[in-house]
Amino acid sequence: MIRMKNLNKTIHIAIISSALILGCKKDQNTDDASAASNEVTFMVAEKSFSDDIEHITKSGFIDTNCAGEGFLASCVTVTDSGEDEYPRTIILDYGDGCVGPGGNMRSGTIHITLTNDMSEIGATRTVTFQDFAFNSKQLSGNRITTRVANTTDGEPQFTRSVDMTITHINTIERHFTENIVWTSGYDTEACGDNVFTITGSGYIVRPSGAVVNRTISIPLVRDFICGYTVSGVVTIDAPNGVRIIDFGNGTCDDEATVIFNGTSTTITLH
Repeated sequence: MIRMKNLNKTIHIAIISSALILGCKKDQNTDDASAASNEVTFMVAEKSFSDDIEHITKSGFIDTNCAGEGFLASCVTVTDSGEDEYPRTIILDYGDGCVGPGGNMRSGTIHITLTNDMSEIGATRTVTFQDFAFNSKQLSGNRITTRVANTTDGEPQFTRSVDMTITHINTIERHFTENIVWTSGYDTEACGDNVFTITGSGYIVRPSGAVVNRTISIPLVRDFICGYTVSGVVTIDAPNGVRIIDFGNGTCDDEATVIFNGTSTTITLH
């Protein structure tokens, strides 16, 4: 009787231990499986608000909204403290809901503070968010862009620190330092011809508390003409292995390839 009781106790403990182990593995696998999805979700959201920020603060043509190209949705209210005085504050108010390019819904406000025109070396642009949401995903934090000296090829160069969170069901933190080179379109009033090359690295804090390193291993090329990231590679070093997100070779399309454990999967960038 005692032996049977001990045996039952041993089996019970084994079942609980197995359940805990399987539960941990399931959580880890779910966390890892969402790595590429989270990356693309944030990049799409970032592109949505970055386009508006770039268009409204384009260096040298800050008061023209990119030569009147009308990139900003008509439902966005712009409040400007004045183009001739710095620091300058611009508020983009999307209200309770504003549908922009691609049918994406945005709400809340974006606050932009400029210490000088971004053509001036040392000028900074600080972006913060107030109750801002992109397709029901809450975004908060800040992005600080600093104008630094041109590259050796004479291309305008910027550094940017990103400390943001994105919340849908859970909250994910993203902390990056990036270097941006404006490779095309800087010297024209139009915005549609802008092309940026981005490098950098940082880390992501997942809902589980796991810290994941994220590196742009091949420079990302963002092409406003195309509307997508057209090339470059992001490497995500997750607990369950390394994932590589390859954005292609420069062809304009809405696809990227995720490589994990030797298997390639095509995903869309919508």
